[in-house]
Amino acid sequence: MTEHLDMAILSAYLDNELDAAAQRHAAAHLAGCPQCRATLAELDGLGQGLRALACPELPAELQARLQRPFAPPPVRRVSAPRRRSCSACCSAMPCPASRRAAHPATTCSPSSAAPHPARSARAPNSAT
Repeated sequence: MTEHLDMAILSAYLDNELDAAAQRHAAAHLAGCPQCRATLAELDGLGQGLRALACPELPAELQARLQRPFAPPPVRRVSAPRRRSCSACCSAMPCPASRRAAHPATTCSPSSAAPHPARSARAPNSAT
């Protein structure tokens, strides 16, 4: 007679977790070994008893604490960028749509106007 099946093999046999060859080997051994059949029956009875036990409800606080590491991160709202004045290039002039397209994150306001850098650097136009 061969060695008896160990508890890990018997448990895997009960749960149908053995590959086909190991399943056939265990079934053949169980057919001829009353001691392993008795152990298998005890193991099966233990599993049925455990499944029949009532499982108490966890307290809500404990459930929340256990689930917290697996929760998705909170959604962060991103606000629209604040508009800023584009005084360096166009505050002294009206702000046409083309200039707004070139500087979408700015609003050109003549009230906060500083002279356009390129215009203030030029000498007045004199006739020769």
